[in-house]
Amino acid sequence: MSHSDSHPTISSAPALNRWLLGTAAIGSAAAAQAEIVQIDLVGNEASVNGQTFLDNTYADLTGDGVAEFTSSSFYFGNRVKGDFGVAGQIGRDYVRAAASRFSSSSTDFSVQVGNNTDTGESPRNLRGFLPVTFTDARINGGARTAGFLEVRARNVDFDTHVIELVRLVFDDANTEAPRFLADQQYKLWGDIATSLPSKSAKSKIEKKIAALERQIRQLKKQSSNAGPRLGFGRSAAVILRQIASLERQIAALKRKLGASAR
Repeated sequence: MSHSDSHPTISSAPALNRWLLGTAAIGSAAAAQAEIVQIDLVGNEASVNGQTFLDNTYADLTGDGVAEFTSSSFYFGNRVKGDFGVAGQIGRDYVRAAASRFSSSSTDFSVQVGNNTDTGESPRNLRGFLPVTFTDARINGGARTAGFLEVRARNVDFDTHVIELVRLVFDDANTEAPRFLADQQYKLWGDIATSLPSKSAKSKIEKKIAALERQIRQLKKQSSNAGPRLGFGRSAAVILRQIASLERQIAALKRKLGASAR
């Protein structure tokens, strides 16, 4: 993954049919088992505060160790050329949170998530759902699955801007993108994954658990060795939420291992 300021200016997003949601017909048995779920992407954000730019984004949305995007289609950087803020690209979509000051009394705030934009003289807060496709051996038998990535772009003040990747929403029993209400919360995917792993998959799960436990130890060390603020976007509260998310993933993986042993 490449994160740099080599892409300083973000242009307008191409016109996409973003809300043509998949509605493929499925059998009654499959429909009964279908479950719209979400994966929370805790701490997955890029931000700028004053002259400090922080990129805490990651392209592995499902947590299987494989990035859903190439480095050329997933990057974030400081926005320059007249604006102050942060901007980036997620797949084919552009995101931005920035401000421009034309005079001491005239400031323009702007945010963009895909084709949706909002501008005004006060800080803006925009949320949108971007269509994404991904593959994960644990989801829909490894078939390419369509879903939606919730992204939030906001201006805190003239010097502070944030782009946050909030959650991935998909159907764990259908590869087509689901219909869903934007404000609705769904079950966490890890809490309902019950398929029994093979012997080789069990080994991978055990390695994944060990890797997640190492991440938790590192995060706890960061939290204990620093004050209440670790820099913009990296507060102790953010770290605790990241730890809680990792612990939920570990619990779900351990349940799968326990079910296979019965």
